[in-house]
Amino acid sequence: MNSIIDRRDILKGLGAAGALAAWPGAGAFAQGAPKFRYSETEGYHWVVPYVCSGIDGWRKAGLDPQITVFTTGRLGLEAMLSGQTDFAISTDTPFIYAAMRGLRPMVVAAYSRSTGGAPICVRNDRIKTPQDFKGKTIATPTGAGGHFYLTRYLDFHKIALREVKIINMSPADGINALVRGDVDALSWDRGASNAAVERGQGKISIVDTSEAEKYFRQHCLMIANEKIVKEQPETCRLVVRALKSAVDFMKTNQEKVIEIVAARTKTSAAETKIGVADFDPVMLFDDLLLRDMAVQSEWAFENKLAQRPSGGPDMAAFYRSHLHFEGMRAEVPGGVKL
Repeated sequence: MNSIIDRRDILKGLGAAGALAAWPGAGAFAQGAPKFRYSETEGYHWVVPYVCSGIDGWRKAGLDPQITVFTTGRLGLEAMLSGQTDFAISTDTPFIYAAMRGLRPMVVAAYSRSTGGAPICVRNDRIKTPQDFKGKTIATPTGAGGHFYLTRYLDFHKIALREVKIINMSPADGINALVRGDVDALSWDRGASNAAVERGQGKISIVDTSEAEKYFRQHCLMIANEKIVKEQPETCRLVVRALKSAVDFMKTNQEKVIEIVAARTKTSAAETKIGVADFDPVMLFDDLLLRDMAVQSEWAFENKLAQRPSGGPDMAAFYRSHLHFEGMRAEVPGGVKL
């Protein structure tokens, strides 16, 4: 049987900004099934795990799911690393920082990738072209995926970082600041951009980033702590099986996918369709994944957001040592191309 995490216990450990909710899957489950204690978070990045829950994929794979929701992937990852959950979903950005700190997060599966999942929204009376960013103030959570995306966008348009002012703000605070006009732009995700546009009374727009594939890519990951990988490899394999069932479902059930994700994100079907389209559900460990992580690490070093790990390792090889191959090899034909 499942047990529900007491929300008061979670909040004591993480603070009110951490867990939003916790629940077990609906109904009774076969006693003895591996528990899947999993940190979930908010946004269209998580289409694949949302669909997995929507089609009861965790249970069908033989897992006993217990899901705790956090406001950001970074908070969910921290809860996993501290042992409050066993698995977490995250983009590659929080993962690389945790790995560089020596915390040994292990990637069990990479299940989607995107070049469009981190749009920028602006006060459209102040910013109309990329060059208008010069001298402007931009809100973004420092060191997170939106920050990385912003710097890639500016670099592509030949705008030096010294020509803008970047302020560290949570997505919610950034939306409020943009609506008030305290900042000129916000870089986070499509959900935040949509919320800002909705509240902006025509004064806020999403920037055209149709060329993003030339300078940015983001990977969505299922991560486990090292203890779980060592002690419960079968659970890790079943998690990969569940994610693959969701990816397979998405190939032929697009309308149902929109319905599931819209219900989970509490957004319209039209908005959800756009958000889902930002992500390519592909389960793959390949050189591109490692190379993108290495590139992002060098950016973090250059911007003094992280220190190179002891010994100065080749970063692609460093991240390869944080991949758990067994589940992907067993459950996803052709899923490992390294």
